[in-house]
Amino acid sequence: MKHLTLREITDKIYFDKKLVNGGTATDDALKNFYISQFKNFKQIIHIIDLDDEIEYLKQSDSYSFAEVDVEFWIEMLMEFTGKYVPLRRADFKAAENAFIVRIYEGVIDTFRNCDVSAEVLQQVAYKMNNRLNYPVCKQCTIIENMQNRWNELIRKRLDTFSLSIRELERCQWLIAMESDFQLFIEKWDDLFGIMKELRSEELNNKAEQESRDMSKDECLAAEVDWAIVERFYDLVMEDERYQKLLSEYNGILGRPEERKIPRSEIRDILNKGDDEKVIPNKKPFVDKKLENRFAEVSKKLGERYEELRQSVIKEMFSDIFDRIIAVESREQEMDFSFLMPVDELLKKAMDEQKEDWEFNIKMNCSQHIELPQIDIEKLNKQLEKFSGL
Repeated sequence: MKHLTLREITDKIYFDKKLVNGGTATDDALKNFYISQFKNFKQIIHIIDLDDEIEYLKQSDSYSFAEVDVEFWIEMLMEFTGKYVPLRRADFKAAENAFIVRIYEGVIDTFRNCDVSAEVLQQVAYKMNNRLNYPVCKQCTIIENMQNRWNELIRKRLDTFSLSIRELERCQWLIAMESDFQLFIEKWDDLFGIMKELRSEELNNKAEQESRDMSKDECLAAEVDWAIVERFYDLVMEDERYQKLLSEYNGILGRPEERKIPRSEIRDILNKGDDEKVIPNKKPFVDKKLENRFAEVSKKLGERYEELRQSVIKEMFSDIFDRIIAVESREQEMDFSFLMPVDELLKKAMDEQKEDWEFNIKMNCSQHIELPQIDIEKLNKQLEKFSGL
């Protein structure tokens, strides 16, 4: 299989995009264009977290690509100031799902066509998925394509001339479709809500069990945390060092400055959660230098937070300070292995939905709705494709 170097690809872009009307290019012009595109290429690779793995594509100190993958990399480089912009800002949710899928599948093909080992290919897939969340984007793309098919169906039927189907019949058809589609949306929205409730119940039961199993010192630590809330909040808001780090932290994430919450509202927010919507600012472009700074700021922010917190505990509960700190040093991350498997969760949610709707129909509270018919075994086979990512 014929291969091209990155320099050959950038030369091709230059002539195709820069000199569309013909002409020649100086060596310096081609070299400068290559240097700029090489920087963009390295940034693209960094975005998808493959700085180490990309070295497997090197041959004689040059990156080499199978000819079949050249158009993909031309597309990637040309989209650096287009569809790549949200990714460059680490705003992955703002990126197009179809573009995420294109990146993932194109990069996988690139490595596969360069005959890397199965282990390297698996590592590439694993790291990209951690960064891009490919399985969700893939399914969202499929759903978006189905939405396009639905729109095409409507256009096709409305634009088709027929002596037997008048505008009245077309309107009736659309009204019926609207009704059916509304029920479809309600059905799946309801199912998601049930799944969420089941998961929340599992987590709450686990938390309650752990609460019942808490030692006296652990209970005491929890009471202390609640008792220091208002004093700790005042200290955090007044601490110039913490606020300066927080401002830089939010700036890197593209978050607006945090509003100062009235002291009287602190406990209510802890109990209910703050539902106020936050409108983000535009995130800066991410590079290694900025990432390193973000990691440094995050570390310092966490350290300062704990310093202030411990100072409040020492100020208000000096006699038990050592006991509280000793308890916290033993805390471990929650183990989520107790959660039911995802296929079992979906099936249980569907069963509950069926029971709810059958009860409502019996009580004449709602009309009959066709319940989702899902082949769980087939679903598991689809999920297996992503299990190793």
